[in-house]
Amino acid sequence: QMRERLVNIAKAQRKPILGHFELTARCNLDCKMCYVHNQNNAEALRNELTTDQWKRIFDEAYNCEMLYATLSGGECLVRKDFKELYLHLWNKRVMITIMTNGTLLNDDYVEFFKIYQPELIQVSLYGSSEEGYLQVTGHKGFEKAIAAISTLQEAGIDVRVAVTPSKYMKDDFINILRLCKEKGFYSPLTDITLVPN
Repeated sequence: QMRERLVNIAKAQRKPILGHFELTARCNLDCKMCYVHNQNNAEALRNELTTDQWKRIFDEAYNCEMLYATLSGGECLVRKDFKELYLHLWNKRVMITIMTNGTLLNDDYVEFFKIYQPELIQVSLYGSSEEGYLQVTGHKGFEKAIAAISTLQEAGIDVRVAVTPSKYMKDDFINILRLCKEKGFYSPLTDITLVPN
């Protein structure tokens, strides 16, 4: 792959062409296994870098020949300036991956990403039902996340599902993988052969 070749060349030349930026510690979920653990409050907001600070960091990385950027959090879509930050990179022709829980990916965001396409959107799934989501995240979010993945696919946006097993998922992990297979969602884990119960 071209990306892999470029990364190998960059390593040899000691050039940072990959950038990963955690834009916020805030999240609209409260996952039990998360080290951030739902700091979606005023204090967390005060501790964040400003829009201009992030832009300066992006510019520094770009000037060091960054070609690929990943935007994550927390949940990066909770930032009111997310589109502005995203476009700052997109207008430089940086290839952007977004890591999200998918629950905030409404129609407005889908239309935005249809125009300003990212390289990839990675959506994390935490359960195969609302009950599973409540167990892991403390919130309902299953239907929103599933709808977002389907809508992104229909819009022609490259989307991948991430599933991170934890003790809080228990046996639901297998159900999530089955769900991904049934709905045609791509996840590296869906290539695993599932043994029937």
